[in-house]
Amino acid sequence: MSTAANLKPEYIPDFNQFRYSKSGTDSSSINNPEIRPRTIKKNNVPTNYSRVREDIKQRWSGVVLAVDDEDITVRLEDLTNCDNPNEIIVLSRDEIDNNDQKLLMPGALFYWYIGYRQGVKYTKERFSIIRFRRLPQWTKREVENANKLAEDYAEFFLAD
Repeated sequence: MSTAANLKPEYIPDFNQFRYSKSGTDSSSINNPEIRPRTIKKNNVPTNYSRVREDIKQRWSGVVLAVDDEDITVRLEDLTNCDNPNEIIVLSRDEIDNNDQKLLMPGALFYWYIGYRQGVKYTKERFSIIRFRRLPQWTKREVENANKLAEDYAEFFLAD
């Protein structure tokens, strides 16, 4: 009968500890009695905690009709549902970003977005953004060329 004194410690390999190559278990780890543990790779996918997802529920295209000290009157065209009629509404100037206040004049074009914003570190919140279009100002020469072209078209289409 065998006793605990007669038992020799045996090396029982843990197959999860072998190094692996493309062809399977690396032969050097089988032949080497000191088997190096396989490198455990962590999921190194960077988590961008500052990434925010925006879900826009409503879009309008607008034009400023009138401006006073406290309010602006605008005409809105619904871009989300084109079947809705245009609306004329009055907005407070406080709705407009301080950097865009200088753009408030009759005829100014803007877009208005309303939706929800949520991120990994942020709770769901509603947002409203009004962004004015910033187009370069026309030069005097461009205006003159456009007027000349308009006159040419008028002569062509209004000729008998």
